[in-house]
Amino acid sequence: MHDGFVRDAIRDLLNKGLAVECSIRPHVVNPLTVSVQSNGKKRLILDLRHVNKHLWKSTIKFEDIRTAMQFIQKGHFCFKFDLHSAYHHIDIFLPHTTFLGFSWQYGNETKFFKFLVLPFGLSSACYIFTKVTRPLVKKWRGEGKKVLMYLDDGLGCHENKDVCQQIANEIKHDLISSGFAPKVEKSMWSPSQDVVFLGYDLDLKNGIISIPQCRLTKVHDTIKVIEASVHQTGSAHVRKVARLVGQLISMSYVVGNIVYIMTKNLSSDILQAESWNHTIALRKQSLNQMLFWKDNIEKINFRNFCTDFSCHSVVYSDASGIGYGGYIVENPLSVSHGMWSESEKVKSSTWRELVAVERVLSSILPFLNNKRIKWFSDNTNVVSIIEKGSMKQDLQQIALRIFNMCLTNNISLYTEWVPRTENEKADQISRIIDHDDWGVSMSIFQYLDALWGPHEIDFFASCTNNKLPVFYSRYWMPGATGIDAFTVDWHGVNGWFVPPVCIISRVLGYMRQCCAFGTVILPCWQSASFWPLIADDTGFISAVIAHVELPVKKDFYQAGKTGSLFGRAFKDDLAELPDSLADKFVFVADLISECKSTNTVKNYYSAFKKWKSWAIRNGIPESECLPAKPIHVALYLASVVQQSQSPGPVTQAFYGIRWSHSIISAPSPTESDLVKNVLEGAKRRLSHHVKKKEPITPQLLEKMFDNLFIIGNLYNQRTICACLLSYAGFLRVSELLHLKICDVCFFESHMAIFIEKSKTDVYRDGNWLVISKTGTKLCPVINLQRYFEYGNF
Repeated sequence: MHDGFVRDAIRDLLNKGLAVECSIRPHVVNPLTVSVQSNGKKRLILDLRHVNKHLWKSTIKFEDIRTAMQFIQKGHFCFKFDLHSAYHHIDIFLPHTTFLGFSWQYGNETKFFKFLVLPFGLSSACYIFTKVTRPLVKKWRGEGKKVLMYLDDGLGCHENKDVCQQIANEIKHDLISSGFAPKVEKSMWSPSQDVVFLGYDLDLKNGIISIPQCRLTKVHDTIKVIEASVHQTGSAHVRKVARLVGQLISMSYVVGNIVYIMTKNLSSDILQAESWNHTIALRKQSLNQMLFWKDNIEKINFRNFCTDFSCHSVVYSDASGIGYGGYIVENPLSVSHGMWSESEKVKSSTWRELVAVERVLSSILPFLNNKRIKWFSDNTNVVSIIEKGSMKQDLQQIALRIFNMCLTNNISLYTEWVPRTENEKADQISRIIDHDDWGVSMSIFQYLDALWGPHEIDFFASCTNNKLPVFYSRYWMPGATGIDAFTVDWHGVNGWFVPPVCIISRVLGYMRQCCAFGTVILPCWQSASFWPLIADDTGFISAVIAHVELPVKKDFYQAGKTGSLFGRAFKDDLAELPDSLADKFVFVADLISECKSTNTVKNYYSAFKKWKSWAIRNGIPESECLPAKPIHVALYLASVVQQSQSPGPVTQAFYGIRWSHSIISAPSPTESDLVKNVLEGAKRRLSHHVKKKEPITPQLLEKMFDNLFIIGNLYNQRTICACLLSYAGFLRVSELLHLKICDVCFFESHMAIFIEKSKTDVYRDGNWLVISKTGTKLCPVINLQRYFEYGNF
């Protein structure tokens, strides 16, 4: 069908040196496909589905329009660029090109070819290209330039038009110097206040982001096709309906979560199709949703640039088998309560929790009109359904009623999950643990407080790491002045800010909004999206009056805690202690949590939480989770075996349960022969034969030395030293990579190397490694001295 295009494309690849014809058949001959874009443009795609199965999958977070909106403000100027054949700038390791083969029929002859560069169709291509361009982004942001790249598309901005033009020129020069070729027809190097980027229309003059008309036209065209098909045959092709849903959901950043709620019925109908080639009959609710978008998509096609990050109120709600309740944190009189009818009691927990939100919201509406609300629920499904709707009709109807209620009363509702045990209100707000908080040591705080203090409010803290009497936490907890620091005005006080890394941009934005001042602790990550908000090419911006680089040693920082497992275990004992001793228990819990490395404690606690969740879900009382019974643990391990492909998860569950019992000095069920035998049986069933690697021998080292040694070659000598040192000193890779010149001392008969930290060095005291000087060509001492000589170290 596309024979002419394919031949032309192959000829173009050969002429540019991006592919070569093979005299012998490549190891893998992949199919060729042609992708036809909506504008009619064709692109040759190598179908690498078989190769992709064997590639290591690496996760990566792309920076999209959401990241761009952290930089862009009303009144700014923007430029954009697009790279020509971006993937083709990256060469493939020559021996691996045989896996990127393809063929095409030329008359009666089949010709074979292979790609020499990164092709479209490789599952790791996006990851590779993003990592390759990341150093450029790091350079630009390190210079204070507000720039992002989404694969081969880039965007930059600045509030001053002339400065924006200068930045655009510098970035264009950097791209060309790096070997990239920007597309002339798609790049816009002249600053403008009207830019289309990644399918969004940015009106910087008025501070509005919208969907371009061409995308809206496609939605209307798809709706017309579906309506015509339904009118003629009573059904529509499932691909057309799925296309409509996809087109709408891709607009969610501008239109909002309504796209999820008002497409759920359409999505539900799509699932009824047996295959993508079938037609489906659309229900009345689906037709109504389609009509809604036909009539309203233009009316809601805008979003103002967000400059207000605050929330006005915080609400908690909960549901039980008897009734529901909820309250506004800031208003102790705004308590809502009701009882379930007999028919409502038998409904699912998700239904009850969702109705609880609806009824609490309706009963406290006078307090919430025209406000932005943070709403906490202990049901994860509720958070998702309120934001995106549900495929179940009864839950979808409730979500629609909540949405309409918020729309009618101008309420912006932001839902968030909170653990069940932390969603209680009796006589006082119970203690709630923030699982990802972190802090600095008291010595660091006292040093900075002496420099820039006195500080008045700790805005991002918990009761375990607050440095000031007045502090705001993420959740309510003992001693907290309030929750969610974004609900208060920061102006007029000298603030202390140690925020989670993921909200640093939001914190900086809210500080500007409130004209606030204070000390902010943040990582020195020049490639992070928040860096251009505090620095430019000359250094830190004028708003940063002073700065101090803090030490990186972990002793100066306090990691987030693993929870209150230890405290709950000794709850009764604590109640009997005098206040003077009870206050010191926090320090005991801190020491217990540091009995092993941070990652080990996190893994053990995660394993314990999984056990506890399974136990409660299967009707085991919470009191029997710790200490646990051997029969219950044996059943749990058996269930883990059924869901695992290797012994790892079973072993982790076993040791997590054993750890949780050991820290409270309780008899562990893991000491039971029943549980031990279950573990051994799991290992035997799930274990796979491991083929051990051949050991390194002096003969192999000698062969390596003979192949690599060249007088004066620093690169090869480094490899030789790495191999010889690792072999002679039994060094791990982590130990080898952390060696510094100052760690090495040469003597007449030997050398001594200081290993600062090691996996087996529990207390991080460090150890000295002594290697004798043998005088042979494989002598580590002589070769390391030679390496220092070549490098003039």
